[in-house]
Amino acid sequence: MKHSIPKLKSILACGFAISTLADAKPGHASPVSAQTYAEMYTLANFNRPLTKTNPYRYYDFDNGQLSLGLIEFAIIGESSNGEKAVIDFDFGSFADANAPSTDPTHFVGQAVLSAPIGSGLRLDAGKFYSPMGFEVVKAKDCWNFSRSALFSYTIPFWHIGLRLASQLNDATALSVLVVNGWNNSVDNNRAQSLGLGYSTVFAEDISLNLNWLAGPEQAGDESNWRNTSEANIAFNALGLAWGVDSVFGEERDARWYGLAIFSKAQFTDRSFVAVRGETLTDEKSTVLSRPTGMTFQGQTLQTATLTFGYDFSQGVKTRTELRLDSSSQDVFSSETGSRKTQTTALLGLLFEIK
Repeated sequence: MKHSIPKLKSILACGFAISTLADAKPGHASPVSAQTYAEMYTLANFNRPLTKTNPYRYYDFDNGQLSLGLIEFAIIGESSNGEKAVIDFDFGSFADANAPSTDPTHFVGQAVLSAPIGSGLRLDAGKFYSPMGFEVVKAKDCWNFSRSALFSYTIPFWHIGLRLASQLNDATALSVLVVNGWNNSVDNNRAQSLGLGYSTVFAEDISLNLNWLAGPEQAGDESNWRNTSEANIAFNALGLAWGVDSVFGEERDARWYGLAIFSKAQFTDRSFVAVRGETLTDEKSTVLSRPTGMTFQGQTLQTATLTFGYDFSQGVKTRTELRLDSSSQDVFSSETGSRKTQTTALLGLLFEIK
């Protein structure tokens, strides 16, 4: 059975629902698209944590309630000369997770101006999603509803800055980024972060993305650089779609590294099953101490996720998910104390208006 693989990360990640205006008339600006998208979910944590939250979950951290993860309104425009603009207005716990309420762009998922500046070159300016990772920020564009630990804790979600991309040919692109670090509207020091990206399609069924980002990320400290390297590959084999994602990061004498493997079986146009397994080792609990505030000499986090997807229509989709998290430390809350494991069951709803 043939499966589609994720496309190259687009120079301008716009995604997401419905065009509303007719084609532009000759000599006039191209149409503007207005788009909407929403995510809701309910989750049961079998540990029954007293806090009603799920440790080491990013977008699905609420337990035992109906949660409005995201409602988004997007506007996209394009001129006849190829200039583009996109702005997403985000509300819900998704927006709270991506940026603190004090951030001036808290309710803006992305706001990008993009323009061609030469043969095969395009310059983006504004707030844009990070090119790092096999997974992305919205559940509808992922195989699983929940995100991996690699996505949640080892790479940034978004940047503010500049991105120069060069489309070398139909299959290969290079990019250079100068940004205000990780998830920062205003940099917390006087130095920016630098990034490089490489994307290519080897064949119809194999795509590769390589990303590197480096810069000082500690407040008021320009000497302590964080280096992050990420690589992901997507391919089809054995009648299944596959993905592999790897991350290596370091900051001073701290290191963290992880690997995630994804697989997806598409049964019909409306239904599929996806499996994800991963392991993340944090030698000094540098990145894994942030969700709980607990610090250990080191920690290894492993997760296994099984997702069943069914699309009632193009506008209403469901994701049913069973997930097991396991840690080398007692980091998961329960009604009887801390444990090394947690198991959850989730039902997610995705809405698009078309």
